[in-house]
Amino acid sequence: MMKKFSYQLVLNFKRVVLRNPGFLVGAVLLPIVFYLVFTKALNQNAASEWNLNYLASMIVYGILLGSVMTTTSVMIGDAQGGYNKLLRLTPISKWSFYLNMLVTFEVLNLLCILGISSVGVIVNQVQLQLKAWLGLILIVPLASLPLILIGFIISRGCDYSLGTTVSNLIIFPLAIVSGLWLPIGLLPKWMQAVGKVMPTYYLRQLTFNLINGQSLGSKNCLWIGGWLLVLLGLLVILTKFKTKEV
Repeated sequence: MMKKFSYQLVLNFKRVVLRNPGFLVGAVLLPIVFYLVFTKALNQNAASEWNLNYLASMIVYGILLGSVMTTTSVMIGDAQGGYNKLLRLTPISKWSFYLNMLVTFEVLNLLCILGISSVGVIVNQVQLQLKAWLGLILIVPLASLPLILIGFIISRGCDYSLGTTVSNLIIFPLAIVSGLWLPIGLLPKWMQAVGKVMPTYYLRQLTFNLINGQSLGSKNCLWIGGWLLVLLGLLVILTKFKTKEV
């Protein structure tokens, strides 16, 4: 069982990541460019605290791009290209396929985390302790699961064109209201209220705490866990509904 799962994982990684460098450009290089622009080009005398603060924001922004946009594109592409029908001829179950794809997207998120964090350390001399690195590598990917589920959910109800539009309509408002581009305290009160119930806000808070060697924060964990359960439940419902349609 594990041998089949590992084989499928390697296959997915090759076709999703290695054969689609555009995904790495969007999820890894774009947040790095934003990070450098806002910490170097526009704020050349930025304090170390700002560099840390914005590092957490861009890590989450990269994860958001990869988890929602990349997941949506790949999953819809598989459905429209007949890959899902091909899987029906194999002994791989539907939920095993989902789990395998989830691990694949988590690898992409991990590449995003390592890439942006390394730029912060090398270019801006951000100090990350071993505990912080372990937290970024082990905890942040797990905390990003709700965002990957959003991509799965979009892919279940949209074709490629609509899925891209819906992804953009989710990603950019989420980035704004969650304080990923600008400090949330600078936003209007109503936007702050909306942002503080979004999973990206709590993922950003959790990431910032890890970078600074602080505790995860029980509130952050509860909100992320709550979103995980809600989105997982919605995905199960949509999957069963789609199965009945077929």
